[in-house]
Amino acid sequence: MSKVPTTTFHESYPLDQLRPADYNPRRLSETAFIRLQASLRRHGVVKPVILNADGTLVAGHQRTKGLKAIGLTHTPAVMLGSKVRLQDEIQFNLLHNRVETEASVVYADPGELGAWSWIPWQSIRVAERKNLSFINAIGHMAAGHGPWDSVVMDDQGRIVLNAEYAVVASINRFDLLAWTVPSSEAAQLHADLTGEYGVYDWTAIEDKAPVWNQHIVQPKRLRQFSSKAKAGKLAYGSETWDQLVTPFLKPSHHVMGFGAGRGDYTKHLRAIGFNISSGCSCCCAGRW
Repeated sequence: MSKVPTTTFHESYPLDQLRPADYNPRRLSETAFIRLQASLRRHGVVKPVILNADGTLVAGHQRTKGLKAIGLTHTPAVMLGSKVRLQDEIQFNLLHNRVETEASVVYADPGELGAWSWIPWQSIRVAERKNLSFINAIGHMAAGHGPWDSVVMDDQGRIVLNAEYAVVASINRFDLLAWTVPSSEAAQLHADLTGEYGVYDWTAIEDKAPVWNQHIVQPKRLRQFSSKAKAGKLAYGSETWDQLVTPFLKPSHHVMGFGAGRGDYTKHLRAIGFNISSGCSCCCAGRW
């Protein structure tokens, strides 16, 4: 049985030693960047950046730019124990930046105020477990790469950021890296960290890693910035449909597709003669 790599937490990692990823997917407006700098001045870095084992920045590109802009030279960082493939880098990035979607309610014994602490997994109490798709995705990455993220909690023990990650820590029985803030500041911090901080543009890597977990990527996609869209050559495909569904379909079959996108793949199949309807707004396995 292979051993899960051990991640390493660096409380103060030099910014000048970071290697930005070539594809940095998040596009940030000037207004959002100014807001990010204000948040960093007010709260500091309460979410460590994530580094691949070779020092490449996996998540936290805009944060590090913001830190440099306000004159800081170091950041907390979690370094993965072994170099991961590009698709895993992307998933780490997406999961790390998805705090605006969290809905679980989780408590644990609080750590030291204004400091990083390791919270024993035995103290984690899950009051409400939601967003199961994200919990499963986070758990999958933790099982393959070790504990890789952190949470922010208040001095009353409530997890105010990354609650789904805390759920995974409880299930998988690993201690939780946490930054603790006064409960009086928790609401402001949550508001500052969950606002609009740009959108994702996958143009730079669409030919390197074309297959995504749709339920994670689609809410953040930028179809209008795709090079294929600009060239008028939007391509539709789905490994699941192309291998397991389409070969067995006949024009006489009536198919219902379910998903959470804009119906691109459904429309594509309909245009080539299949009798397909959308249960929501797209096929469950479609990608554009």
